Amino acid sequence: MHDRKSSIEQKVLKFDEEYIENFDEQFNNILSDAIEENRTKAKTHYDKEEIALTNRILEYKINYFLGMYDFSLPYDDNLSERALRGIKSKMKIAGQFQNIEYAKYYADIKTYIETCYRNSINPTDALICLMEDNPDTVEEIFN
Repeated sequence: MHDRKSSIEQKVLKFDEEYIENFDEQFNNILSDAIEENRTKAKTHYDKEEIALTNRILEYKINYFLGMYDFSLPYDDNLSERALRGIKSKMKIAGQFQNIEYAKYYADIKTYIETCYRNSINPTDALICLMEDNPDTVEEIFN
């Protein structure tokens, strides 16, 4: 079976070795063709970017396909991107943070809220408890 979703449902931890070897061979052939094309074709305005991209793919190939070797890893990084979106928006606001101290305060509060949210704790209730000097402990958050 070579469908990640149904493999996960059947408690399979990764694709079988033969599938990974075939995929790896085909992928390497495509990259070899790209390198050869960049080497032999007429030069264009975007040559440096194409070569840089091909080299970056070669260098980080294992990172791009970690999900094939270990299904416990998320397929994408949307969760991380969503967590950073608010911070990036805050940085764009005129004036941003007045100083590094305020940025640290913001990061501490945002981390606390995100940790509670990801562990099914109502962030509002957690912040109220925090303000009442009765914050949730690490054990409470992760249990």
